[in-house]
Amino acid sequence: MGDIYVYDKAKYHMTGVSGGAPSWEHASGTALFMLRWCIENDLISPSLLEDSKPFLADYLGGRISLFKLYEDGCGLVFTSEMLSDEGNAFARDYFDYSDGLYVNDLYACLKLGKKDYPLYTDEAYLLFKPQIDSRYAGWKAGKIDTVRQPPKKWWVKLLWKVVGILIVILMFIGLLLIFFLQSVFAPK
Repeated sequence: MGDIYVYDKAKYHMTGVSGGAPSWEHASGTALFMLRWCIENDLISPSLLEDSKPFLADYLGGRISLFKLYEDGCGLVFTSEMLSDEGNAFARDYFDYSDGLYVNDLYACLKLGKKDYPLYTDEAYLLFKPQIDSRYAGWKAGKIDTVRQPPKKWWVKLLWKVVGILIVILMFIGLLLIFFLQSVFAPK
């Protein structure tokens, strides 16, 4: 498969800018929703099936929680090794923190604030699952904009800055012109 791509690590969220997640379960929340969805949609890799076989069997049998599978079977890390080729292609577009829509979707669906950490529960997953299903269907149909944010239009920001600078320059020239005209036509 090549280089291992790390989608998420629980430890990233334990030392966040806002002080970190309140628990390892919260720190793992973002990845757990996607992991369960990939398991249910057969988008996991043979290596996950092999490496985490006892944990996966216990999870599927209802003997351990998804968090316990993620903690003991995956080391609290969500990587490309865990997903099939198709699972990775989808996750690279949708689960991407910088341009993917996954985190925005998750937080909107669960009505979380920006500094909140999602806590995985079966109820929360069932609320969020239809959104992932919809994004996946759009992605499968070749509609990349259903899973990624539109490209940032850097030139629009630049244009507004240039327009702002031109307005300031024109105002300065207008003021100079007013002072000049007053000095020329002022009664002496």
